[in-house]
Amino acid sequence: MVEILKFLGKFILLLFICLGVLSAIDGNYFDFPVAREEAGLTGTAAPNPPFATAIAFQANSDYSIQFVMAAKDNPLNVKAELISPSGRLGMDQSFQLNGPSGSKGPSEWKSMLGAAEGNGTYTLRITQDSPGRITAYIYQGPFFLRIIGLPVAIAIFLLIIETASRRKPAT
Repeated sequence: MVEILKFLGKFILLLFICLGVLSAIDGNYFDFPVAREEAGLTGTAAPNPPFATAIAFQANSDYSIQFVMAAKDNPLNVKAELISPSGRLGMDQSFQLNGPSGSKGPSEWKSMLGAAEGNGTYTLRITQDSPGRITAYIYQGPFFLRIIGLPVAIAIFLLIIETASRRKPAT
């Protein structure tokens, strides 16, 4: 009984450590990825502002849809609208995307939620006031395989370590 409690203690400790590290590296690790798309136009390809680009994607549940966006080239003032399959507006937000600071600095990521009304093809329309490219990640609902897979992988790892440490060396 004591060995089972020790194993459970190690399992829970390792699980929390892994959850903390994964959350620090990627805050959306346990969200189900729907799409990763590029939007926007640069330089001569862009018409006179304001102009819009659209990203169409398939949503398969009633979970709210999360968007994570960043400017790739330069700061942009944008308006993001989520249009449902029935044509209703599920989100309408205006904000600034700060581009990379300097030539090698990271972009600032902006996260927002839009309402989903069920299965179908949704459109994310991004209107911007100046030329520039945008990277958009789209998530919807939990990623059950990752949620279940992480504890199982940790348990298997601990069982292997425990079994290997109990073996007595041959004399």
